[in-house]
Amino acid sequence: MPSTSHTSKRRSVIIDEADLAVNIFTDLLSGKKSLLINTFEYTTSISKVYTANQANLVLLTPSAGRYICVHATYIATESNTGEVALDFLTSVTPVARLYAARQQQIAFQEIHLDGAVGEVLTLNTTTGNNDVFLVVNYCELE
Repeated sequence: MPSTSHTSKRRSVIIDEADLAVNIFTDLLSGKKSLLINTFEYTTSISKVYTANQANLVLLTPSAGRYICVHATYIATESNTGEVALDFLTSVTPVARLYAARQQQIAFQEIHLDGAVGEVLTLNTTTGNNDVFLVVNYCELE
């Protein structure tokens, strides 16, 4: 085993499990405990179907003094042409894209994209009168 020239320090914090707002997993063989984290448990989702092109349609607007954090998206369309784009409007931050000529559905999971304080999430589509199904998993933060 190779030797190392540094030492690591561990800090233990004892917390009463009853006070935690998370699940505790206990390994029956070793007796060690770990936190079970589910990032989607504390988020909200919207789902919508659009049947015509959308131009800078506001999907989400954060409450005053807050910002939106997108954690996952799913987009599907019956179209084989055009594009579906989710963006934070003012910062021009792309959140998700679907290029219908190449794929008819796409999922982005376990992402973490923040808009600016007060910034809206918008939808733009150029898929014509073909259905677009959209799910956005997000939370509002201060």
